[in-house]
Amino acid sequence: MDTSRAKTLYHKFLNGTATEAEKAIVESWYLHMASNTAGPKHDRDYEAIRLRILTKVRVQSPVNKLVKFWKPFLTSAAVLMVAFIGYLLFNDKTKDAQQLVSEIHPGRKVATLTLANGRKIALNDAIKGEVAIESGVSITKDSGGRLVYTITEQHTSEDNLNTLSTARGETFQVRLPDGSGVWLNAASSLTYSSSLTDKFGKRSVKLTGEGYFEISKDKKHPFVVESQGNRIEVLGTHFNVNAYHDEPAMKTTLLEGSVIINDRTTLRPDEQAIITNGEIKVIPVIAETYTDWKGDAFNFRKEELESIMRKVSRWYDVTVEYKGVVDRGETFTGYISRDADVSKVLQTLSKISKLKFHLDKKKIIVSK
Repeated sequence: MDTSRAKTLYHKFLNGTATEAEKAIVESWYLHMASNTAGPKHDRDYEAIRLRILTKVRVQSPVNKLVKFWKPFLTSAAVLMVAFIGYLLFNDKTKDAQQLVSEIHPGRKVATLTLANGRKIALNDAIKGEVAIESGVSITKDSGGRLVYTITEQHTSEDNLNTLSTARGETFQVRLPDGSGVWLNAASSLTYSSSLTDKFGKRSVKLTGEGYFEISKDKKHPFVVESQGNRIEVLGTHFNVNAYHDEPAMKTTLLEGSVIINDRTTLRPDEQAIITNGEIKVIPVIAETYTDWKGDAFNFRKEELESIMRKVSRWYDVTVEYKGVVDRGETFTGYISRDADVSKVLQTLSKISKLKFHLDKKKIIVSK
């Protein structure tokens, strides 16, 4: 068996097309490696084969009988496979090797808080408890990882603007002084007064990117979201705003309550306002589809490929390149965990779309 044959056998085993005899050879190699303390116990190839053996080898084929039966092949198979794995890890320049070393993990729940005085605070796992105090407003990070604003007795009327921002591959949650909650998606920012209420008595914030809002009811103090020159006013409701600059339109999706957009359009639950060049179009939707991102999922229903890939790009902080003739407007439906590594997401997308997704460092190449 030469290296080419060993490579073919290895791939057949991992994709489930190997014969019983071929499986036994690879399993013999695994047993040899398992008894060798110098073996690559933390290698991805080793782990993949171990898991495949645990889940696919039939119970009625005891390991000791397997080793005894294939003992004549053990040494040669083990040597060939060990050599092959070493070749893969250190010398192979094929696409499979690139995939292994280029794995990209999902985004994290971190953000940056910029205070009124320009001070920037990295809100990572190391930050806990009190973060800052501004004009009598206490800013803390609670045990759940949220940023929490609390107005104290020492509060003054001074207007201190804070900005909470996430980079690509980041997400975060904040509880404002009135108890309202805001979830920020990747590559987004929220600007607001540390006391939230402006000089006109309104609760006002400015959004870039995407945010999900759960607003506490307060008839005396309407809540206003400003984004891309548009104005969304509510009293108490749950809604999502997608206002990325690289999206063709701004979308406001209502889950509960009601909102008024630009003082003229009212939304009801399970309706979405699409704003393009100042024009507002309202359509019926399944609202939860547009908010599952805060629950760590990509949920898309008849969504265009290019739109899906923009979401993947932001969450994993990668670029996307389309190679050859690819219909970017083709629509797909699916549900994928955002907790998975990018390779798992691409595998699922490939099954759904029948397209090829190749990861080259920080770039995803899409082709037929």
